Amino acid sequence: MKEIIINTYNSLQLNANKLQTLPNLRKEDVEKIARYKTELGQREEAVSAYFKRKYVGDFFISDKGKPLSSNTYFNISHSNGLVIFSQYDKPIGIDIEKVEKIEDDIKSFVMSDDEYEDIKEDEDFFKKWVSKESLLKAVGSGMVRAVKEVPSTYDGKKEYNGKTYYSHLIKYNEFFISVTIEDVEDFNIKMQIEEINL
Repeated sequence: MKEIIINTYNSLQLNANKLQTLPNLRKEDVEKIARYKTELGQREEAVSAYFKRKYVGDFFISDKGKPLSSNTYFNISHSNGLVIFSQYDKPIGIDIEKVEKIEDDIKSFVMSDDEYEDIKEDEDFFKKWVSKESLLKAVGSGMVRAVKEVPSTYDGKKEYNGKTYYSHLIKYNEFFISVTIEDVEDFNIKMQIEEINL
């Protein structure tokens, strides 16, 4: 069974004045961090850039806005300051969301009628939502207009755009994390807390 490592770091631990001094950052990373208007956005972007430079090195941005590498498949997600990163030798998508109160109109906007009917509490929504997001990130398409048609199976096989994907879901503290990989059925998820020394 494959083990998928998810590197994680809580960006709220960082000194806000030292974000631009994280190891491995390049000038363009520092400039991008500075463009974020909120401190939370700057923190999450700084840790995202750190992960990309440490584990991937050089990367480029696709026409859909996704960072890509010619050497590896990788993905990043963040929620409420927690940033996660993973890579693999096949297309991979990850998503993290903190469970919180969600209005019914949002639920009905992104879920099919059947999916909406299955939602009894907010946790049910987030299980489905991170699953949809991680699939779209594995595909590399970003958010699509027909998000209701994106399968929300959070543990198991999904068929989408003529390809086969597999997803697994875990709960990590008050967050749900979904990992979706193309054509890889048997894998488990291992969380690894990153140590960043400034």
